[in-house]
Amino acid sequence: ELTKVLLREFPHLVIVTLSAHDEPQVALRALNAGAMAYVVKSEGIEALRTALRRAFNRQRSFPVLDKFGKIA
Repeated sequence: ELTKVLLREFPHLVIVTLSAHDEPQVALRALNAGAMAYVVKSEGIEALRTALRRAFNRQRSFPVLDKFGKIA
């Protein structure tokens, strides 16, 4: 919900979600709320770097969804 509120107030924000949850439904909620990326903490620092780089280039990064075939 915070993502939606922030984007409503500041539409140019780039939001990257860092979470302990690797369930696809949690990542889908972040995607649907407008986050540009979702990184699971256990994926490590390189996954976070990649997500940040992609997000700031306006490219979505949701590896947990890719893993489950949820998005292209």
